[in-house]
Amino acid sequence: MKKMSEKISNVKSVKEVSLEIKNLLENAYPYVWIRGEIGSLTNHSSGHKYFALKEEDCVINAVNFKTKPLTIDLKEGEILECYGKITSYSGRSNYQIIVYEARKISQIGNILQQLEELKKKLALEGIFELSRKKPLPKFPSTIAILTSPTGAVLHDIMHRITDRYPCCKIYFFPIPVQGNDAESAILAGLEKVNEMSEKIDIAILARGGGSMEDLWVFNNEAITRQVANMKVPIISAIGHETDTTLVDFAADLRAPTPTAAAEMASPDKNEIKNLLTTRQGHLANFAIEKTKKYKDLLDSMKDYNYLYINAIGHFSQKIDNILLNFTTIAKEKTSKAKIALGTLETPIQLLEKFVQKITEFSNITETISQIRLQTAKEMIEQQRLFMAEKEVELKEKILIVDNSKKKITNAADLRALGHFAVQFFDGSVQAKVDE
Repeated sequence: MKKMSEKISNVKSVKEVSLEIKNLLENAYPYVWIRGEIGSLTNHSSGHKYFALKEEDCVINAVNFKTKPLTIDLKEGEILECYGKITSYSGRSNYQIIVYEARKISQIGNILQQLEELKKKLALEGIFELSRKKPLPKFPSTIAILTSPTGAVLHDIMHRITDRYPCCKIYFFPIPVQGNDAESAILAGLEKVNEMSEKIDIAILARGGGSMEDLWVFNNEAITRQVANMKVPIISAIGHETDTTLVDFAADLRAPTPTAAAEMASPDKNEIKNLLTTRQGHLANFAIEKTKKYKDLLDSMKDYNYLYINAIGHFSQKIDNILLNFTTIAKEKTSKAKIALGTLETPIQLLEKFVQKITEFSNITETISQIRLQTAKEMIEQQRLFMAEKEVELKEKILIVDNSKKKITNAADLRALGHFAVQFFDGSVQAKVDE
C-alpha cells in the first residue's frame, strides 16, 4: 500500500504533462527547417493559415499566424521548405510547427522524379528511338486533328492548312486535353485514327500552352506508348516551344506550336505552283530530247535498206506530230494540275502520271527502233556476204560476149563474129579474131 501511495502522490495533471511535452519539444527543436508536401490547407477567416506537411505516411501539422504572414501563396500538392519552431498544441494533444518563413521547392511534389524514372524506362525500351519514327508524306490527301473543340488551337491549325493546301481533307477528333476524362478520351481518339489509317495520311495531336499540371496528361505512359505505336505519322504540338512532354519524344515529329504543326503537315500551294511551272519546262525538254533521239535513229535506218524506207518514214512522221503537239499538251496538263490544288488528288500526282506515260511511250519507241535497226543491219550483213561470194566467183571466170551481151560458147561462133568483148569481174575489153 505504501508503494501505491507513493505512486498516487506523483500524479500529474494533464496541463503539467502537456507543458512538459511542450518544453521538451521546444528545447529539442528550438528552430528548424522542414521539407514536405502541403496538404489539408485552410485559409482561416482570422487570417491564420493551417496546413499539413506530408511525406509518404508521415504528417506534421503547421500554422502560420497572420502576425508573421508568408511572402508566398500556398497550394496543396506543392513541396515546401518551412522554417519555424516546433511546439505542441495542448488543446488537441498534438505537436506542430509554427512557420515563420517558407520557400517552394516544386509545384508537383515527387512527380518530377517519377516522370524522369518513366522517361528512362521508356527510353530503354526503345520507344523514343529515331529508327521507329515514320516520315511524313510530302503531299498528304487527308490530315487528322486531335485537340479540344474549344479554344484557338483548332481554329489556328485548320486555318493554316486550308490557306496553304486547300485540296487536303481534314478529319477532326474532339478530345479533352486536361482533366479526369482526358486520358481515356485521348486514347480513344488515337485508336480511332488507327482504325482509319487507310484514309488518313498524317495526324496532329495538339493543345495550347499551360502550366505543367495542365500538360501533365501528355506525360501519361499509356498515351505515350499509343503515340509511339501509331500506324500513321503523328506530329505532337503540346503547349509552347519551351514545354516538353513524353508524347513529344514518342511522336514522329515535334512542333513548337500548333500552327507550326500545320505547316509541317501541309505543303505550300504557291511553292507547288512554282514547282509545276518548273516541271513543265523539264518535261517538255525531256520529251523533245527523247523523241528527237529516236527520230534521228529511225532516219539513219533509211541508209541501210530501201525496204524500210516507207515504214520508217511513216513512223518518223508520227513522232514529228507528237513532238509538234507536245508543248501544248504539257501546258494543258500543268494547268489542270494547278487547278487540282482545289481537289482531293494532288497536282504533283497528276503531273507524275503524265510523266510516267511519256516515259512509257519513249521506252516503247526505243524498243521498236532498236529492233528495226538490228533487223536492217542483219539484212545488210547477209547481202554483204552474198556479194563477197559472188566477187570470188567472178574473179575466177572470164566471159566472151557479142555486142548484144550474148554469151559465146564455141570457137566457130567466135570466128564468125569477128569482133567480141572479153568480160572480167572488174570490167570488159574489146577484141577481134585474128587468124
